[in-house]
Amino acid sequence: MQARPRHPDRLNQALSTTALLTALFLALAFPALRPIGVLCPGWLQLAYVLAIAIGIALLPRAHRGFLDHTGTITQAGLSLLLIAFVLFCAQFYPWASSLVEGNSTGDDAIIEPFRALLAGDPMYSARLFDGVPVSPGPLWILVNGWLSAIGLHFVLTPLYLLPALWLLPCGQRLPFALLLLASPLVWSTAGTGHDHVAIGLGFLTAYLAAPLLARSRTGFVLLVVMVAALASSRIIYLPWPVLLAVSVPGLRRSQRWWLAIAAMVIATTAMLASWHQAGSFPPAHLLQRGLGVTPPWLIVAGALVTALLAWHLLRRRRGDGLGLAVYAAALVLAHFAIATAELLAVHGEIARWEGANYVLPALPTLIVASLMALADKRDAISKPH
Repeated sequence: MQARPRHPDRLNQALSTTALLTALFLALAFPALRPIGVLCPGWLQLAYVLAIAIGIALLPRAHRGFLDHTGTITQAGLSLLLIAFVLFCAQFYPWASSLVEGNSTGDDAIIEPFRALLAGDPMYSARLFDGVPVSPGPLWILVNGWLSAIGLHFVLTPLYLLPALWLLPCGQRLPFALLLLASPLVWSTAGTGHDHVAIGLGFLTAYLAAPLLARSRTGFVLLVVMVAALASSRIIYLPWPVLLAVSVPGLRRSQRWWLAIAAMVIATTAMLASWHQAGSFPPAHLLQRGLGVTPPWLIVAGALVTALLAWHLLRRRRGDGLGLAVYAAALVLAHFAIATAELLAVHGEIARWEGANYVLPALPTLIVASLMALADKRDAISKPH
């Protein structure tokens, strides 16, 4: 008797793909309304949301076309898009810096502490405009501060975009770049020197590079250092190495333990050392800000549910990693919760929604997870049952 097709598996895959595409629509459509609303009339906001909805609806068919055509024209289109993005950042960054006259702290949060360090002062002795506290952690500042020292801070986001693109399959590169750069919020934050998109690209690159770097001892050490720097980018990301370690496929159990523990220890040690040196630790203000908009019981409940879910999924997958979809879902849920809490804190006023930027660290991984889900769905349909 011929075996029946596994319709439940295909149904689960379809539901997972639909959930990812829905989250992708929300991540692209609504946070971008903040920069659009500042410069454009209200009808253009509606037009943008409709355009994103149509684009997401057509994405499955368009994505098949990209996978079938990965030749010279596609690569040329990707190159032109990257050149345009770099040129925009190069032109927009100095204009925006002169326009705000020091009122923007997105770039200064990396630049000023690094300058203080070069001058021989404690990193967190630096003061930003109007007393705004520095948010990035010490390792993240060390890794990226050199760009400002040579006058190239504007290439921060494009620089993190390159390895992410290189690690993706050829057929996924142009769709990924198009979807990422479809958001005006990506352009505006990158052009003003903010690091939110760079952090998100780092989360994606770490996931894609981990199986490759773990093949050698030197590569694994480099991976641990890279993950520690990313975990140091904000104090709230200190637990992120655990999510990465349990999500990446192809790692040995011992490597997962070492990656999670070593990266967190390095990042925490760097933060404590900076705290001791300066006598204060401004990045800790994010914890106070988070507790101000999120009840503590909800944070504890979310952590417990996440831990139980990860343990259950790991048992089912026999320790081979939770996979990209779960990794993306965890990032999306955490960042959507922060962004939503920030929106409620300003009573739903999009123009004052600074928390819209908090969606960006989850966006690159969400895009790739959606594209991979579409590719898997296409392969499943093309296979005989």
